[in-house]
Amino acid sequence: MRTAVLLATVLLSFVAVLAGGTEDALSEITPADLDFLTGAWSGTDGNGSWETVYSSSKGGQIIGASKEFRGDRVAMIDFEHFYVRENKLRMTPFPFGKRSVEFTLTRFDATSRIAVFENPDHDFPKKFIYRAGGKDALTIELSGQMSDSAVELAIEFKRQ
Repeated sequence: MRTAVLLATVLLSFVAVLAGGTEDALSEITPADLDFLTGAWSGTDGNGSWETVYSSSKGGQIIGASKEFRGDRVAMIDFEHFYVRENKLRMTPFPFGKRSVEFTLTRFDATSRIAVFENPDHDFPKKFIYRAGGKDALTIELSGQMSDSAVELAIEFKRQ
């Protein structure tokens, strides 16, 4: 009986980590775990094209810089800052160069290289999902509310 209870506890803990990570497991994640972002990327989202560059995690932080194009015109710039504060990995975007709200890592899967950052109090986006697809593909998904409508955006990137 004790073996069955112990096995069930271990199995449930493992499932919790896979399903989104426990608070303790997520507190161990640092910007170095996001090194799959490092490099230059280009991609599209259906509305335009993007160029994005992510720094290394050297020094415990990652900085990203992006430009969205509509035709030959820059439609938007964005910066992202990944860092640890209060034992949690955070990301703050700077759309159009202006500081936005902070997003906290809520799920991380090292095997499939997926990182989910959320801020449920924000309108759009509420969630950022960074998903590696091999070593040369990256998808960034944003979701949230705009004018009482659910909005989802996915940008497919290829390494340059």
